[in-house]
Amino acid sequence: MSKNGTKKSAKHSAGGTPALVALDAAGADHVVHPYEHDPATTLGYGMEAAEVLGVDPGRVFKTLVTAVDGALIVAVVPVTGQLDLKALAHAVGGKKAALAEQAAAERATGYVVGGISPLGQRQRLRTVVDSTAQDHPTVFVSGGRRGLDVELAPVDLIRLTGAIVAPIVTPRPPSSDRQAHTTCGSSVASVHSSIGATRPAPSRPTERPAITPRDGCTRRPARRPAARPGWSGAVARMSASGRSAPPPVL
Repeated sequence: MSKNGTKKSAKHSAGGTPALVALDAAGADHVVHPYEHDPATTLGYGMEAAEVLGVDPGRVFKTLVTAVDGALIVAVVPVTGQLDLKALAHAVGGKKAALAEQAAAERATGYVVGGISPLGQRQRLRTVVDSTAQDHPTVFVSGGRRGLDVELAPVDLIRLTGAIVAPIVTPRPPSSDRQAHTTCGSSVASVHSSIGATRPAPSRPTERPAITPRDGCTRRPARRPAARPGWSGAVARMSASGRSAPPPVL
């Protein structure tokens, strides 16, 4: 467990949020991590917790309430990724998934958005935990209010929520699939390929890419070899006198 925070055990008296009460009642070891929540943050609740607590964001999991074929389903995914709704629906044998309305989520769980915990919910909803949780010795989830996270072993999180474990997250998409890195005198395009993608045919050696000067770079035209000084005048004088011009010395 993390050194920061307050460690709780089976002998700790129940108290606090319903999530902490559930952990105490189950006798699960955990560490409570309170922090000062900034209402003006633009990071999002999970990313804010990771930054303030100094934790790898891959270990911090957010709790999302969804509706799969009309039934509320809880998805627990790392804050570094995005919930794959299609994968979630497949994990629970459904066809269509969407994020639930905020009012429905708060009514079913008993928590407010930003502090929804997968533990101690008012109604026990079916839960799916992303499989990456098992890559860490402990993970962080909401403790039941904003500014409160709880750290516990993933095996306890899965056990206490009765969760299905499945890959239900996709990495956050890059800003662009094609990124151009341009320097003075060169232009290199980096393409992120995917399975089944067709790579463009390489250009022929005789083709030159168009280069647009930028960042103070100046494009200079290619220089032609300068004529030898006085050579044309000498040839003209020899032709006028009837003499043959000697071959040029290269």
